[in-house]
Amino acid sequence: MTINFKKEIFLRGIICLNIFLLNPLSLLAESDGKFFISEDGTYAIDCFKGSYKYLLDDSGLEKDKWYSKAQMLKILSSTISNTYKELDKKQVNDIAKETYSEIIKKSEDYCMQDAADFQKRGNYKYQEKDFTGAINDYEKAIKIDNKNFLIHFKKALAQEDIGEIDKAINSYNISIKLNPNYSNAYTNRGILKFQKKNYEGALSDLNKSIGLEEYFKAFNNRGLVKSKLGDKKGAVDDFKKAIKLEPNNYNIYLNLGDILLNDLEKYEEALVNYEIALKLNPLESDKWLIYIQMGKTKKLQGKFRESENYYKESIKLKPENFIGYFTLGNLYLKEQDFTKAINAFNKANELNPNIGFVINSLKKSYYERGVFKAQKKQYSFAVDDFDKAIKIDSLYADAIVERAAAYLMLKNADGYCNDINKAISLNNIKAKTIYSEVEKLGFSCTN
Repeated sequence: MTINFKKEIFLRGIICLNIFLLNPLSLLAESDGKFFISEDGTYAIDCFKGSYKYLLDDSGLEKDKWYSKAQMLKILSSTISNTYKELDKKQVNDIAKETYSEIIKKSEDYCMQDAADFQKRGNYKYQEKDFTGAINDYEKAIKIDNKNFLIHFKKALAQEDIGEIDKAINSYNISIKLNPNYSNAYTNRGILKFQKKNYEGALSDLNKSIGLEEYFKAFNNRGLVKSKLGDKKGAVDDFKKAIKLEPNNYNIYLNLGDILLNDLEKYEEALVNYEIALKLNPLESDKWLIYIQMGKTKKLQGKFRESENYYKESIKLKPENFIGYFTLGNLYLKEQDFTKAINAFNKANELNPNIGFVINSLKKSYYERGVFKAQKKQYSFAVDDFDKAIKIDSLYADAIVERAAAYLMLKNADGYCNDINKAISLNNIKAKTIYSEVEKLGFSCTN
């Protein structure tokens, strides 16, 4: 068999693939001069097997046979990955990865290693979230061709995904040096600089990216940077530009809603953006955070029942969401519904123990309920609540002095003296005032 005939057979494989692409259900593949209809669904694979059989029977040079097979496998891998919908993604990746592994193994035998083969296998590993394996293949590709900016860029993506931020920035640096006009590298490097709180550096990179290509990702992230730098109006403008370029990305509406809510106090406009984000978000389980923000907006508007409903919807979507219970607790605390607030904070603490702001809110709830009960002259119940607040924070001077006052009303001299002296030792001004007034009435803890 001549090389020309090999090429003819190779072309038969490509023609066979084209038939598959045009009409996969009536695919005809040639094998041993006969036609057959594939039954197992892997049309493209059977197609190449039929044509490749001629190469296996060939008595020509092994290298030539392998080279033809490698070319077939490359096209097969690419075709399956890009167009073959019947195979699931993992099966496609496995076939493609095995293909390039075979190509790389043979290329080592014949000293014909190709950086693109390592890069492509790395890409399939990356898709499978084997980021370390992908990095290894990209590094092998770089050893063969260290001038390919895209390989350095792909390596940076994988490094970023395993948390090697500094290494990823360095890989983006190399990619940019090799191709100063690749906007995606500036965008990604800018995002990493933002994560490292290098806001000026992030702004510079994102400005450069936008100068090369107006892409929604760059505008969205520049909006976040500008917000951190205090340029709230500039941030809003960038979010709106990002929305114009990509009107179906719910994250941008969420970012815009946050700055309108938290910085500009434009509550109605914030709600409009949250509602759009809610409609665009494809996953019900991811909508919980949007409901939290909508609940916060309604709370600031004084619409507590609507706020409560949004917080409850967030908890319904994500029951393990401690933030939902925490924000609900704060709403109840503001309404002075202390028991509901305490229950909500306790649940938040149960879901995510020992978070400082949750513990502080729980402590405050017990304290404020104790004060409320003392005002109602329910001193024993007040002492119980102050006990719980002090158990959370043994140096909680405000709770200690209030418990001292409750003990005084209950004529518990020892309790009063112990607490008032401890509160005074913590430099609590109210404790000093109470002690002075009580002493004028003829009672002293020193007697």
